[in-house]
Amino acid sequence: MNTLSVAGVMITTVCDVYDFGITLESDKSYNDTLNRLYKFVKRENGLADKNTEEACRVWTGVFGAAVIADLWDPPRDEYWDLSGLTSLFLWLQSNDTVPVVDQLPDTRWKDKIGQLLRCILGHGAFTDSQRPPAHCGLVPRSSQNGDIICVILGCNMPMVLRPHGNGRFTLVGQCFVSHIPFGDAVLGPFSDITQAYIRTEANACNLFVFKNNDTGTVAVADPRLERFPGFEEYREELRDNPWRKFKIHPQLLRDEGVNIQYFNIV
Repeated sequence: MNTLSVAGVMITTVCDVYDFGITLESDKSYNDTLNRLYKFVKRENGLADKNTEEACRVWTGVFGAAVIADLWDPPRDEYWDLSGLTSLFLWLQSNDTVPVVDQLPDTRWKDKIGQLLRCILGHGAFTDSQRPPAHCGLVPRSSQNGDIICVILGCNMPMVLRPHGNGRFTLVGQCFVSHIPFGDAVLGPFSDITQAYIRTEANACNLFVFKNNDTGTVAVADPRLERFPGFEEYREELRDNPWRKFKIHPQLLRDEGVNIQYFNIV
């Protein structure tokens, strides 16, 4: 049996998955999407805490992949921001009957429902076993209790792996997980003065950049990489290719205290 050994960090274990039930063959109207979101916030299977404030934190955490308005500088109104998405979920929670798009209290929301449709298409919502959840997010519909979520070095998104014993796993698919944006699981959080955001280049390509809020300077290189060997050369290379990848040996991360493990994918 062929095996691929990959290095990464285990984030959490999937405890509960709520399947939105939407596939490529489903009705993908905005009213249908709103109906599925309504059922999600009204469910009684314990995924969310009964406390409305805490439940809303879980809901918005699940859909954090859609909260991207503030990732641009300046923010882009065509996307959801945290305040707008929170307000939508609170409105859904307060309804006693299935709402329709024409009833949305904010007309700007109607054009953004499609973003949530793209999020739930082929996905389910998950939480871990902690209450309140430490992590929640969107996983492939085929995910199940006991799967683990890992950040695999070299992958742009966290991955869902299914354990089969003796250190062997199968790959379920990529996912979105709350509370670990921007590689935090590997590099740690940014300093209080650093802000990551998306800048649109002259060629219409989007690029993550890092702003020092004290000095106002903007850099393409992630400041958390400064502590690793080869950073200065990497920063120079970014002048010619801003999409250049910085490669770090797993042992260097271990030396920094990162709990790097190896996962055997079969």
